[in-house]
Formats: sequence, structure tokens, C-alpha cells
Amino acid sequence: GVMKPLDTSAFVGKFVEEARDRIKALGAALLRLEQTPGALDAIAEAMREAHSNKGSALMLGFTDIAQIAHKLEDLFVAAKQVPTLLNGEAFDLVFGSVDLIGLRVEALARGQLNPVEVGEICAKLSGVLDVGDMGSDPRTVAAAAPAKPSSNVAYVEMVTDLGSDPRTVRGSDPQEKEPQEKEPAKEAAPE
Repeated sequence: GVMKPLDTSAFVGKFVEEARDRIKALGAALLRLEQTPGALDAIAEAMREAHSNKGSALMLGFTDIAQIAHKLEDLFVAAKQVPTLLNGEAFDLVFGSVDLIGLRVEALARGQLNPVEVGEICAKLSGVLDVGDMGSDPRTVAAAAPAKPSSNVAYVEMVTDLGSDPRTVRGSDPQEKEPQEKEPAKEAAPE
């Protein structure tokens, strides 16, 4: 039994319908948040919509949509602990990101499959997280969060701290830094 190539058009159609709904819901949650800064239910709703969008985009291989949705999800996860992350500038970015996903989804609806460039907007979204992370020291995040213990705090630090801690980057490949080549050369030099 040779596997027939998957007919993705039906899946894309379904994805477009779902994504439109999710983008609407995400937009509505963001407007609520703008009116009521720090509204945790709105943040949670935005986080869920971004997460769902990420999952379904990944399943169909739309990695550009998934990347933006992932960054948005990270941002909302962090904002649950530190609602001040979502200031005016961050909101502009988030709305811009949602618009970009929306444009891509409408392009898909017209059968245009080519991905959009997301590097810049993802970097900007990461920038918002880094600012909120105060130099990525987990203690400052915990200090900024409400005093009551929450299992989410560790998760937020984990998510926001990935890739921002120079120690993990440096320590990951110690072999490269050692100048091992110099030793034999010294011995080979004539006395």
C-alpha cells in the first residue's frame, strides 16, 4: 500500500475557519485587556487562543504562524505573573502580530501558501519578554509576581528564561573554548 499524498486543501480550509475564530477571540480578549489592564481571565483566554493557533499551525507545517503564536503565548504566560508587561508598546506589537497571522490566514483562504517573514516581529516580541524579565534573572521575575506561591511562576521563568541566560549558552559546549591545539606545537619546537 503506497501512501497517497495527503490532500491538504480540506485541512487548510478547516484551519482557516478555526484560525479566523481564534483570531477574533484573541482580538476580543486583547480589547478587554486594554480596557481592564491585568484582567487575568482575558490574559488566560488570549493565551489559550494563541496556544491553539500554534498547535494547529504546526500540524499543517505553517511554521511562520506557529512561531508568532508561540511568542504571543509566551508573552501571555509571562503577563499572567507580571501584567505590567502588556504596556502600550507591547499591545501595539501584539495587535500587529495578530494582524499578521490574520493576513496569512486570509492568504491561505485564497490558496496562497507562501509563508510570511516573521523574524522581525518575533524578535520584537522576545524583546518585550526580555524587558519584563529584567535581565533574565529569575529572582526579579518572582519578586515582581504576586507573593502568593504559584506553580506557574517556575514555568514562566523557564519559558522566559530560555535562551536569555548566557551561562546556559556558554556552558553547553565547553570543548570549543579550550586551546588544545597549542600543546603539540610547543613540543615540536626545536630546543
